[in-house]
Amino acid sequence: MPPMNVVKGKTEKSLNGFNKSEGHENAVWAFQKNAWIDDAGCLKWFREVFLQNCGPTRPQLLIVDQHRSHEALDLLEEGMRENVRILALPPHTTHFLCPLDRTVFGPFKKHYNSACDDFTMQSPSNLVMKWNWPKLSNDAFKLAFSHRNIVSGFRACGIFPFNPSAIPLEAYMPAEPTNIEYPEPEITREITTTETRSEEEQHDIDPNPTNTSTTDLPPYDGVNPEINLELLSQIAVENQDSILDEKEREEVEEIFNLSVLIGKSTEPEVIDLPLTLPPDNSGDNIRHNLLQDHTVEPIQHGAIKQRRDDPLWSSTMMQSPLKVVDWNSEINNIFTVASHASINEKPQKRKKKQTGHRVLTSDDCIVEKRLQKQKKEENDTKKKANAENRKKKAIDVFIKKMK
Repeated sequence: MPPMNVVKGKTEKSLNGFNKSEGHENAVWAFQKNAWIDDAGCLKWFREVFLQNCGPTRPQLLIVDQHRSHEALDLLEEGMRENVRILALPPHTTHFLCPLDRTVFGPFKKHYNSACDDFTMQSPSNLVMKWNWPKLSNDAFKLAFSHRNIVSGFRACGIFPFNPSAIPLEAYMPAEPTNIEYPEPEITREITTTETRSEEEQHDIDPNPTNTSTTDLPPYDGVNPEINLELLSQIAVENQDSILDEKEREEVEEIFNLSVLIGKSTEPEVIDLPLTLPPDNSGDNIRHNLLQDHTVEPIQHGAIKQRRDDPLWSSTMMQSPLKVVDWNSEINNIFTVASHASINEKPQKRKKKQTGHRVLTSDDCIVEKRLQKQKKEENDTKKKANAENRKKKAIDVFIKKMK
């Protein structure tokens, strides 16, 4: 069968730049804005190439891949009228089941590249352009689309003569990446600070602190507020210069000064200061609570007694909370696809849906395609009517304003 050349263009004028006389004598020429095959182009090929060269014998079997242009209703109805059965290969199997992929396309690329190399080496001024491309493509087409290569392709795929064992057993096995076993991720500790620390500083934490470390201070027992204030004051002095900026340092000092005054009041009160400064303007809320109620609600970062034995606690107490990360769950959360119910935006719909039918010219497939076409026409009619109504209302409103 002769080829059909699809060029990039929107009108017939896009074909004028090609020297058709040096191309295939029976080639069919078509144009498309992206030089792709679409529904109209596939129907054109079926009528002008396949039906004109397949012979009068009926029925005929046409085997295609599952490109959406092969499922166009006009093409399927044309095949039913011409007594041509159209069979679609399963998706992702053409590298084993398509004769063109097995024995034709590879030689065609090889011969075309050789023809282009020979042409450009003849003269420095020779360039592959629209005008000389038909001849180069035709030379490669005659060598690649030979009777021997085509027959070998059908035999290699087991289509004719029918031979299921032509497909190797490894073709039915899952892909290799799905069989790779990854080790279980370890639970690591992630420390986030207000400033970015270098890797050396992150690993420069002494696991065995000295006796003068703040971790050796007596734990807070919830009774004596002075112990708690002493501990927090020492920790703040050690960490505020390296972690807090000037504005935040002033807020911390103000909080500690107020807490010391409150701790020396006549009525004993238990004060549990927050271990970290809340974000945004929550520092103002803390000062307001200290001045009004003389109490600060404990936050959910854990008590000092629970963390005093942690070797990382002495250096990170005034930083952001220590967070234990389970990387397995974190990765799962990243790659988990959210359901449409939890997404406010409407899910994107494909313009054309592919069917699960293998025999595209079957009655079930034809009925399904007709229902889809009817539904699409009804939706288009409703959209058009709504647009006309909106336009009419806008005109009426404009006329009223003019009056």
